[in-house]
Amino acid sequence: MELFSYRSRTYSLSVGARIHIQVIDPKGTLGYRRGGIGASLASPRIYASISPGKHTMKPGDQATHDAIIQELEDANTPIRPFSIRIKNEIPKHVGLGSGSVSNVLSRILVGRFLGLANDIIFSQLLSSASLTGVSLYSVLNGGLVIVGGVPIKAGIDSTKQLKSNKFYPPLLTNIPIPRTWRCVLCIPRVAPGPSGIAEKNFYNSLPSPNAMSLQQCAHEILARFAPAVFYGDFKKFTSSMNIVTQCNWKCFEAEQQADYTQMTTAALLSAGALFVGVTSCGPTTYTIIDSKIFDVSAFVDKVSSLCRDVSIVHVTEFSEGFQIENVIPEGNECL
Repeated sequence: MELFSYRSRTYSLSVGARIHIQVIDPKGTLGYRRGGIGASLASPRIYASISPGKHTMKPGDQATHDAIIQELEDANTPIRPFSIRIKNEIPKHVGLGSGSVSNVLSRILVGRFLGLANDIIFSQLLSSASLTGVSLYSVLNGGLVIVGGVPIKAGIDSTKQLKSNKFYPPLLTNIPIPRTWRCVLCIPRVAPGPSGIAEKNFYNSLPSPNAMSLQQCAHEILARFAPAVFYGDFKKFTSSMNIVTQCNWKCFEAEQQADYTQMTTAALLSAGALFVGVTSCGPTTYTIIDSKIFDVSAFVDKVSSLCRDVSIVHVTEFSEGFQIENVIPEGNECL
């Protein structure tokens, strides 16, 4: 079903960044991989607009446009001329989805504009990129997303399976996050984390997670983490996050920029945070606080005073996924 009329002039969508809380069974020891947990934020945001016809585009927008065109041509999908513009306020390669969220949002825009089903517009992207279902469903659904992995078979790469069989990471559950909860991000001023091939090589180099750790993480997610979000039980949620954010590969991710992680973790805990996590493979650290319990402004001010030389401290609400915009606001590309 078309969200927009092709005869209309220009349409825009926007979506916030996402935090990638955990990777579930990252090496597929039970036969499925790429599952995980994430949440959609209200800011920083990505804006994307589409117009019928061919127009001059910025180099980055042209590259995205050409990649989508190639994906649609590979899928033998009829194409009408269009132009896109993307404004990305998410800092690049710091664990907030600057690349994956932008890829999903731009394809939603093109798919709705051309009246294409999700399995057409996303199948090539899922097969060719290191995109997980966390970024996909954070944009599509918002809130908290828990995503299952895709099948792997002996001797067959999962990306090839995605391309040939159109396997999608299944959305296991999607829970709205309480409106009073806030995410506090410590976004680095230092060098960004790994991305693209470097990120893939980083994950491939890690050892398989401990089986007991996997079992503990899975039990914690099912028995306490997800229900705590659903009921808005902040105390149980933070207790659970202390377990969930330390399972599997998180200890290795925290070592990507150990000095930065240690400094910002100490600052967040000193301000009263009840847990600290590293989103994706970092280096951005984060915590979640309840504005009914915390003085948010005082909390942010204290964290900023402790790590302002190395970090931008940003507080944001959670979001319900992408939304329609009237125009793309002017201003800087990122924080």
